[in-house]
Amino acid sequence: MSGALILNPRPRTFSPGHIHEAKVATTGLATLTIGTAGALSSLRNSTDLSDITFTGTLSVDITVAGAGGLDAGAEAADTWYAVFVIWGPGVATAGLLSLSSTAPTLPVGYTRFRRVGWVRNDGGSDFIAFRQQGSGAHRQAMYLDSIANRQVLAAGAGVDGTGLAIPCATFIPPSSREGSFQFRQNSALVGAVFGQTPASSTFLTGLLGGNDGLVPTSFPCESDQDIMYTNLGVGGSVDVWVLGYGDDL
Repeated sequence: MSGALILNPRPRTFSPGHIHEAKVATTGLATLTIGTAGALSSLRNSTDLSDITFTGTLSVDITVAGAGGLDAGAEAADTWYAVFVIWGPGVATAGLLSLSSTAPTLPVGYTRFRRVGWVRNDGGSDFIAFRQQGSGAHRQAMYLDSIANRQVLAAGAGVDGTGLAIPCATFIPPSSREGSFQFRQNSALVGAVFGQTPASSTFLTGLLGGNDGLVPTSFPCESDQDIMYTNLGVGGSVDVWVLGYGDDL
């Protein structure tokens, strides 16, 4: 056999799409960590060409430029940032934030990346506190700030059998199709229905029971992160808060 021998500097050992640990959690108004102290994180890169591993935590600060910070430009308020682990031969594995969920601007020396989550800041450019749960490719992100900050419907009184939209994109990121919510029905006599309207226009329903009852549950979202609701008759009203979201990495 003739020709040059091509060596992959990070040979494939994990299955396609593999990710273990590499959990994301905010640590401050501008900082977060990826990974768990003392634990090994392992993941395939975005194109499944190679493995990335690191032990412990990677620190990320959005006020820093490049590796360990923001890939390009200045921080914008009220914005989702994708969280990446990045790797390159001869450079330290690092975290990175980017406006792009698929094509971050890699610092010099870095050649591989994998998205491991999202973070959003508020109108004051402060991270909304959260932590990820789960160690595989499907993660649940749970918010840690006051639930009062995450109300997406207040005394919704609409009545529409095809559903009325509740925009949730402020608290559910672009790649997510699953939200975790808390509902409150404000009437003993009139119920409410929640769900999504997929392409078939079928309305998936979940009836709330009990006057003024707080009901936590998860629902699928629209592609724009909306969910739907309707009261079953005039005189009902509903409150909705976002608790967190599901995300496939």
